[in-house]
Amino acid sequence: LKAKISGKHDDSGHAAGLAAGAAVVAAGGSAEDAAKAAADAAMKAGASREEAAEAAGEAAGAAVVANGGSQSDASKAAAEAAKANGGSSKAQAEAAGAAVESAGGTAEEAGAAAAAAAIAGGASASEAQEAAGKAAGAAIVSQGGSAADAARSAGLAAANAGASDADAAAIAGEAAGVAASEAAKDAGKGEGDSGHAAGLAAGAAVVAA
Repeated sequence: LKAKISGKHDDSGHAAGLAAGAAVVAAGGSAEDAAKAAADAAMKAGASREEAAEAAGEAAGAAVVANGGSQSDASKAAAEAAKANGGSSKAQAEAAGAAVESAGGTAEEAGAAAAAAAIAGGASASEAQEAAGKAAGAAIVSQGGSAADAARSAGLAAANAGASDADAAAIAGEAAGVAASEAAKDAGKGEGDSGHAAGLAAGAAVVAA
């Protein structure tokens, strides 16, 4: 689910990258080695440079955690690895948020880490707010949470990053839509059904906000 949360990932490439990075970590490799292996494997499996960079960042973050590093260290390593492998501020933010969540952080912490990484990577304030919401929503989905929970966390994370009520509601709606779509796919429903569910969840989230 985490690999799919953006709705744009080549899932097989992202998964291949994470698996390769995990293998390096298991063998005692460094965060840099894990990141390189993840990026290379993701690209070979058909991922874009942006997707490969995010996988590299997540792998680096996982390596830091495996070696006893903190959530903060994992987030920083993830963002740096994503950047080093050609990722945009968006990829850096997504990798940082995912690293914090994987390290046991809350959705709120993942959102804050994503926002910080986005800003550090040159993103605008609005882009950082969107990154915060996306990371928080992704954390909830990866933990098996509902679309409503994803929306609530995404909206809160976006607000914490400085988003207005209206912008936070829009970000919450997007997170709900992604979560509902993923839930429908996991349940084996057709694309039409998942799109319908996503639309309903997104609308409900905005109304609730």
